[in-house]
Amino acid sequence: VVREALGRLRQDGLVVSRQGSGSYVRRQPDLEVLRFAQVRSLADVQRCFEFRAGLEGVAAALAAERWEAADLREIEDALEALEACLGNGELGADEDRRFHEAVARATRNPYHVAVQSSLASHIAVGMNITRHLSRMRTPERIRAVQDEHVAIVAAIRRRDAGAAAEAMRRHVLN
Repeated sequence: VVREALGRLRQDGLVVSRQGSGSYVRRQPDLEVLRFAQVRSLADVQRCFEFRAGLEGVAAALAAERWEAADLREIEDALEALEACLGNGELGADEDRRFHEAVARATRNPYHVAVQSSLASHIAVGMNITRHLSRMRTPERIRAVQDEHVAIVAAIRRRDAGAAAEAMRRHVLN
């Protein structure tokens, strides 16, 4: 498997191999490789939410297992900012994004942080749509969405990985 992977990297000009010496990185891959397809429809938004449900569910579980005091403070601060938006009647999309990014950082896994960052524009589109739609819903429904965030934080705080994963997955799909 490793030989095959190195062969492909050599073909792409990213790695050079020297007999008896080893393989060396020639150049970094283009960042375009890491970009996700643009959101062009509501179906794309739905697919992004489906993808996020699995990814962020795992992130919440890891955050529950791995958080340190500064991570938990950051998550709780983001939750408080979301709560303030509710009280002020603000949309809160930026605060919601901040919450999800804080959970990703609490995983202590740079891949979760990188994917969250790579998906930032896609997540923003989805959050703006859902948050605008939620303004047309009852105050009880708006409160229910916030309570989903509260449930995620509570599970993370008590280090309950399974509950954190399920709460996050349910939240993203809702």
